[in-house]
Amino acid sequence: METCHSLDTTQDVWNLLETICRKGAEVWLENGRVHYKAPRHALDSQDVRDLQASKGQIAALLQSAAAGGSAGSKVSAAPGTRIAPLAFSQLAHWNLHQLGDRRSVRGVATAVRLKGFIDIAVLQKSLRNVVRRHSALRTRIGVSNGHPFQQIISSDEIEIPVFDLSALQPDALESEEKRLIRACLFARIDVTRDPLFAAAILHAGPQDHVLMLGMEHIISDGVSLNILLRDIFGSYVQGITTGDISAPEPVMQFAEYAANQRGAHARWLQEHGAYWDEHLRGCRHVPFPGTRRSGSVVPQGLALLQLRIDRDLTSQLRRWCRLNKTTLVMCMFAAYIAFILRRCRVSEAVFLYQSDGRFDPREREAIGYFAVRLCLRVGLQPADTLANLIGRVTDEYCNSYENMDFSYLDTPTPRPQYMRNTCFNWATRDADHFAIETPTGRVSISDVPFEHRVVEGVQTDAEPVLGLYEAGDEIHGQVQFQLSQFSFEAVEEVWQDFMAFVECLLERPDVPLVSVPIFAETVAAGE
Repeated sequence: METCHSLDTTQDVWNLLETICRKGAEVWLENGRVHYKAPRHALDSQDVRDLQASKGQIAALLQSAAAGGSAGSKVSAAPGTRIAPLAFSQLAHWNLHQLGDRRSVRGVATAVRLKGFIDIAVLQKSLRNVVRRHSALRTRIGVSNGHPFQQIISSDEIEIPVFDLSALQPDALESEEKRLIRACLFARIDVTRDPLFAAAILHAGPQDHVLMLGMEHIISDGVSLNILLRDIFGSYVQGITTGDISAPEPVMQFAEYAANQRGAHARWLQEHGAYWDEHLRGCRHVPFPGTRRSGSVVPQGLALLQLRIDRDLTSQLRRWCRLNKTTLVMCMFAAYIAFILRRCRVSEAVFLYQSDGRFDPREREAIGYFAVRLCLRVGLQPADTLANLIGRVTDEYCNSYENMDFSYLDTPTPRPQYMRNTCFNWATRDADHFAIETPTGRVSISDVPFEHRVVEGVQTDAEPVLGLYEAGDEIHGQVQFQLSQFSFEAVEEVWQDFMAFVECLLERPDVPLVSVPIFAETVAAGE
């Protein structure tokens, strides 16, 4: 005998919606009531029973999506528009930054200069095609009974404004470019109301354009930015060559990844939960060095400090890595761990490493927040050299990957304090400069260097995040930090101290790490 499934949680409602959406059904909210339709024989009798029994819960879930619309607004769940749970990476991001109450920025962003002939209409069409292909770019965040969820809207029409700056003189042109880049890429947004993806084009001259792209981190990561650029310019070449743009959707969209991850969570807890409970037992928050003293009046906002490791030091690092059969990223990460432990005067801490979470080949062509924060518990032993520590960090990294710590990303507030610890991120950049060949000529594409040191009114509870990437024969990056907790001077001092520490490691690689000078300790001893 068939029975109605009891939907005890919001997750159960999501699971039901996902099931019937995959069968081609459509669910929407109209005049406060839930309606649905499906192709003949698409739904079985149990699906229909579950839908009938859970209309009230589905209505509550869809109500947030309908908020702000007219009384007769229709919010579709499929096809085209879907409801999906947040992936654990998204949920951690939501909790850490308290996005239900605070403003954010489209922080996964770039501005690229296009030198050569560009057909703006074809470029706009290419952007719309990519938005159609990648549902993450059409995602909004809804909230129902305090639970955030993904709402993927059905329309693929987006606004792609074009700003004509060609009449401006060079000095005014440069100033206006910088202003528009800041306005587009660092605008404060409410993730529950505003578009999470934004794009705009600057027309500076017949052979000179700037394309600006910004995505809130909750729908994207660094690898996704590479995919976005590749797909936009691949579509542009196709459009300018054939007059038509056609490309299949990725095999797996991010919303499906999120639903699959949630569905597998109970089994994951059975297999790996005990490991993490034991492995991270007794850990505590380790404050990043340079914290402002309490009681002082300080400015508010998210601050970005641009970083650069010059050609000579980068060359030395690469040479040392080749000799020691390790990678540049693991070398820098281990050195950073040793430096923070020394600077904070602790023997052990949990370090967060942001890594790509695309394990399934079907996920490699999709845009989304696949990146995950791995929790690495690392201690510094008296005899450790850099090579010793790299070996232990590598082992801990592999263990963390094997047991992938989803459960700790899903920990409700109040979260363990170590989740606020400083995070290390080695971003993957396909290229800072490349070119495409079109029937109308060669187009050179390069990053536009921009710097926005403070975004006012944006808050986070996280310690500073260090992000680095290889840029030709140098290493570039930035530190993102909260201005209420750290000053630019303090963060710059920590970075310079770290660079001096790295140089000492290369000069004396066999010396125990506990004996390598730390500038802050030297100053304190002198005082």
